[in-house]
This record gives sequence, C-alpha cells and structure tokens, in this order.
Amino acid sequence: MKKKKKTAQPYPSLIPVRDKVSSHASLSESLSIRHLKLAKKMHQAGYVYALHGLLDGGVAAYGSMKFFFDMLFINQSSSILIHDWIQTPEGISIVMLESMAFAGLSFIANTSDENASSAFKQATAAFWPYCRNTVSELKKTSRAVTNTLKMAAFFKEQNFDHILMPFGFTMGVVSVVNRIWFRRMQNRRQLVKDKLQALEKEVTALAQADWQELNKLHTYYYKIPTQSKTEQKLAYLSAAYTGLLEAVAFHMGILTFVSFTSPAFIPLVTCCMAFAILSIATRIHEEYEHQRELEVSGLIIKLRLKQKELMALTVLAKTQDIDGRRFELLYIDILKYSNGLKAKATTAFGKTLKGARQGLTLYAFINKIMFGATVFLSVVPVALAVSSVVIGVFILLCTIIKAAMKQTNWVESHLNQELNAEKNIPAMINIFIDDLIQAYHPAEKNKSFWRSWFDVAWAFFSGLDKGRKSIGYFLMVSFAERSLHEDYLQSPIMINLSIALGVISSLVFSLRMYALGFGAKQDKESADVKTQPALCLTSYK
Repeated sequence: MKKKKKTAQPYPSLIPVRDKVSSHASLSESLSIRHLKLAKKMHQAGYVYALHGLLDGGVAAYGSMKFFFDMLFINQSSSILIHDWIQTPEGISIVMLESMAFAGLSFIANTSDENASSAFKQATAAFWPYCRNTVSELKKTSRAVTNTLKMAAFFKEQNFDHILMPFGFTMGVVSVVNRIWFRRMQNRRQLVKDKLQALEKEVTALAQADWQELNKLHTYYYKIPTQSKTEQKLAYLSAAYTGLLEAVAFHMGILTFVSFTSPAFIPLVTCCMAFAILSIATRIHEEYEHQRELEVSGLIIKLRLKQKELMALTVLAKTQDIDGRRFELLYIDILKYSNGLKAKATTAFGKTLKGARQGLTLYAFINKIMFGATVFLSVVPVALAVSSVVIGVFILLCTIIKAAMKQTNWVESHLNQELNAEKNIPAMINIFIDDLIQAYHPAEKNKSFWRSWFDVAWAFFSGLDKGRKSIGYFLMVSFAERSLHEDYLQSPIMINLSIALGVISSLVFSLRMYALGFGAKQDKESADVKTQPALCLTSYK
C-alpha cells in the first residue's frame, strides 16, 4: 500500500491569533463608532446643555455671593453667614432673584448661540460668557487675596485682616476689568485672524488676468489687517497679570499648610516660586504665540503677493524689455519677508515654555483631585502638600523634557541656500516661496483625541467640586437646622446630600464636555460631507 503523502498543514495557533487580533480590532472600531454616535446624539438633543446651564447658573450665583461675604466679613465662615442671611425675608428674596436670573441667563446661553433667530437669545448668548468669566475671576481673586494676606501674616507675624476688604474689592475690580477687556480683545483678534485667512485664500486663488495687473496687486497690501501696537502691549500686561493671579491663587498658597520651622519649608518655597515664575512666563508666551501667528499670516500674504508680482513680471518680460533692477528689488523684498518668517519661527525656548504650560495644567488637574478629597477635613495634612509639590515638579520635568526633545524646523537653511544660489531663476523663487510658506504656515489647532478626554475628566472633577461645595450649600444651607452641639454642615445628612449633588453635577458637566468635544465635531464633519456634493456641482457649472 502506498503511504498517503502528508500535506503541509498551517500552524494551528496562527489562525486563532489572527482571528483574535482581527476581533480585537473590530471590537475597538465598533466601540469607537458607537461612542461617537452617542456623543452626536447627545449634542443634537441638547438636553445635557440645558442641564449644564441650570447647574452652572447656580454655581455662578453662589460664587458671586460668596465673594462678597468673604470680603466683607473677616475670620468668619461665609457659609454660616449666608445661612443666617437667607433666613431673613430680604436675604431669601435677593437669593431667589439672583439664582433665577443667573440660572435663566445660563440656560438660554447654553441652549442657543449668537446666530439665533431671537434678538434676546443673541444678546444673552453674547453676554453670558462675560458674566461667567466675571464670577470665575472673582473667585480666583478671592483665593489670591486670601493667600497673599495669609503669607504676609505668616512671614511678618502680623494681622492684616483690616486691609482684606479694600484690598479684596480693589483686586476684584481690576481682575474683572482685565478679564472683560482681554475677552473683547480676543474676539477682535479672532476677527483679524479670520480676515487674514480669507485674504490669503483670495490672493492664492487670483487668476492670471488679475495678477498681471500690478497696480491691482499693490492694493492688496493695504487690505492686510493688523493688531495695533498699543493693544499688543496691553495684551502682554493683561497676560502677565493673569499669570500672577494664578500663581498666587494656585501655587503659592500651599505654603500656608507647612510650618515655618519644617525641614521641607525651604524646598517648598523654591518649588512654589518656580511654579509662580513659570505661570507668569507661560501666560506671556501664550500671548506672544497668538501675536506671532498674526504676523506670520501677514508675512505669508505678502510673500504670496510678491510671488504673483514675480509671475507677472516674468510673463511681461517675454513680450517687452523689463529693467533688471525691478527683479533685483523684488528679490530683495522676498528675502526680507523670508527673513521675517525665519525670525518668527518657533524656538526651542518657546517649545520649552509650551511644555511647561502643559505641565502646569496637568499639575492643576492632579491638585484638583488630591485637594478635592480634603474638603471635609479641618486641617490639610502636611504630607499631602509636600507630595503635591513633588508630583508637580515631576510632571513639569517630564513635559519640559518632552517639549525640548522635539525637532526644530530644518527647511529654513536649505531654502535660503537655494535662493542665494539660484536667485536669478524665477522658477526657483516660486518653489522657494511655496516651500517656505508650507514650512512656516500656522497649523490648524485641532483638539487631539487625548486632549478631548482630558477635558472630559477635568469637567468631571470640576463638577464634583462645584456641585459639592457650591450647589450643595446653596440649596441646603438655607433649609438646614443649626445644631447646638455640632456644625450642621458636618452632619451626616448634609455630607451625604452634598456628595450626591456633587456626583450629579460632575456627570452633567462631564457629559456636556463629552457632547461638545466629540458630538459637535462629529456633527460638523457630517454637515461638511453633506455640503460637498453641492459645492462640486456649483464648481462644475
């Protein structure tokens, strides 16, 4: 009998592994599609925005009230004072009016936009962000003023409570004016940025009949919008003040938790001072980056115009004699604008400061989690304060090292060499300008996948803190009965109810950010896809 010839069999373990890998890939893809669909549905439904508007209005109402009580009454619990005041007819009337006004404005602003059909909704959507920023700035100022006076009393061994009210209200007014002005300036700058983008597209798309008219090309130079020098200087001053306020409010106040004679005091002072300096420096650098992008966009438009002018002269030189001096002057202008772009390139120092800003943001997020757990403790443990600073130093080192390791732009030196070697060839000049613009063109700032989830997590813990301390006190302090034996705020039912409200608000805040970060983006992409065929038909016609 002939033996059956054995055929080669595939290795049995490979097939299950391949199936397993493909199943994992399909599962992750399916989950990704499902979560994007869920976010899109939440965004389109809008219920989470309405709930967020009501809760955020309550937070703003309580925050503004607490600021005035903190500044007016020294060394007294503002929560107890608010409770006693709400028991009076005048107090409960004012509180009800304020809470309904804030909640109503917030609800309308969160469920409509500035393009709404109703004029009232448009005005509310435009006004509420300023109101919300004002309350947020007052809370930050209150914390900064309190920390400043605590540190002054800590080092001078002197009581500064008598200057709390005038100093607090003065700083509050300055902070509110600064915040409102800065937001208005940002809106004006966004308009300038939009005009620059539109003008760049218009210049790039100029037809041959248009760029052959040199006089018409020269008119585009006068259309380039810019930000005034005075506004730029004031923006730097505003950014520095914001950085100083954040430094005192969030980084220097931790020194009040540590004894002056503690061995960890000197290292903590050094680290906190470094955090404070970085807070100011990174805020100034952020403002520099915004102004740099505007200047780069303006230089790119000028280079595009010079490119069109060079093309026009090249075409004109084929039919008539052109003075070579005109080409030389054109090359000089191109070199000047290219050197201007080179001077505005992102440096290693700038990338380091950007990494430090990311580190400070992550450090603030970790602090929010760590110190949020101590809300019911009468004294913050020293070990927690020390570990918080150690974690902050570690995070800053990681983000700074990561930013410093990024490669700088390599295009500039090669392009300059090509221009110097081939400056008499217009074709090479055109290639040089195209490559230069591609290398230095400001990138579109699209929020990354991880950044979107980070914002969701930030909103979750922020909502937990706000709901527990603000909404919980605001809704329950007025109805709580004071006990003769213990603080009513520390009673089990008050603690449980405030935690429950904190969890509810954290879910609403995080779901709102989830719908805004993923659902709004998905909805916009779907709308763009739907409009593409119409655009194609229009261009075809």
